[in-house]
Amino acid sequence: MGYGGNLIWTSVLSAIRKHDNAKPVACFLPGISDLMAGYLYDRSQSCEHDVVFQGNPDIHFLPISNKTKMDRILDNGLKVFLKVPAWRQMYESYIFKKSELVHANAGQHFVHIDMQCHSYASHQTRRKTFWKTGRAEHAMAKHFGVKDTPATPKLYFDQTEHEHVQNLLATASLNGPFIVVEPDTNCDWFGELRAWPFQRWQAVCDTIKEYHPDIPIVQIGLGRLGTLKGCIDLTNKTSFREAALVIKQATLFMGTEGGLMHAARAVNAKALILWGGITLPEFIGYPEHQTTLCKYVNCAPCGNAGWCEQSHKCMNGISIEDVTEAALALIK
Repeated sequence: MGYGGNLIWTSVLSAIRKHDNAKPVACFLPGISDLMAGYLYDRSQSCEHDVVFQGNPDIHFLPISNKTKMDRILDNGLKVFLKVPAWRQMYESYIFKKSELVHANAGQHFVHIDMQCHSYASHQTRRKTFWKTGRAEHAMAKHFGVKDTPATPKLYFDQTEHEHVQNLLATASLNGPFIVVEPDTNCDWFGELRAWPFQRWQAVCDTIKEYHPDIPIVQIGLGRLGTLKGCIDLTNKTSFREAALVIKQATLFMGTEGGLMHAARAVNAKALILWGGITLPEFIGYPEHQTTLCKYVNCAPCGNAGWCEQSHKCMNGISIEDVTEAALALIK
């Protein structure tokens, strides 16, 4: 999972803590060497310094232990074994049952965030992801006996991060209201299917500036598609966490489905999200807390891995006027 998936996990882990009245242990699936040493988690990995989980008081973190060369050989052999879906399912089932026995006897809840059985996807092929039903958080939490799982992702920041972002904003002369836009999208799995045409983003920004010339528009992210004219360019100048803090202080965040959308919800920012057809807002978004523009085309949710036979009508159907009207209403 990426940033967005881990932010959904923060909702689930918080719900588990409330249900158990104890911090769950966020961890990863153990290797053969871990089981032989009596551990039900991968000793060589920890969530403590993960970009999303960092500083989260709802989670118990485990220390990292070095593994020997033989340990790594054994674990790599298991990884080959687990490439067969049926074998992985059996292995995960065994680890989960053992972990639940530990929880029942000792009260310590191991939550393996890389277990496919906890994913909000039922299964995947090279061409497509098939989603579970209901809310993503509910699908991930149900194995832990948790029914009430509010969609409230969380990020926790330290004073140094706050100060760094304040200095960044001051350097960019952002001392008053400003708007943040992220026209880019993560293409690792779904390609360009969650993206909205870059030239349309430019048109929206141009119109907003006509109505509100005194409110700067700031572009963040990787800038893979280019930089928007007339906007303050902060692309490649913030980490994911710093970008979230910039969004937190913005008058409005405009973007698409992805990690920063979840981050905007985590920092309670006002957001306008353009939504395609890979998933639907009710499954993995926050339509009750963010303004979401979604055309609900008949082929959604498709889960397609970067390919489309419908001319990308889900995102292309969102017009410049749709976005401009919604943005201007939110700015008011």
